[in-house]
Amino acid sequence: MTKTKLKAEPSKGFVEHFLSLRHELSHIKVQARGNVLTLVSNDEDGTVYPLARMKRQSVHMWHLEMPTRNGWEPTFIEGTEEELIQILIEQFPWALTFQEK
Repeated sequence: MTKTKLKAEPSKGFVEHFLSLRHELSHIKVQARGNVLTLVSNDEDGTVYPLARMKRQSVHMWHLEMPTRNGWEPTFIEGTEEELIQILIEQFPWALTFQEK
């Protein structure tokens, strides 16, 4: 039996739509690569700042990771993409703020 590779791209539009419903999060862009959705913010010079990322583990299960100076740190928080965005908004609002120099 071969293992099916999980892709994040099909969920990118859902996450973008969910974020677009909240005006204060309009600065956040979503990047998809492999099984990962990365939430990023750009400053006026175009510098990209990673805010959070969700790694797809199964069809409906994602894991939340937060950026550090040394890479990505797992939070051990898991759920659907909608649940993880809601957790970010409610429990980690500082992580979603607009990044400025």
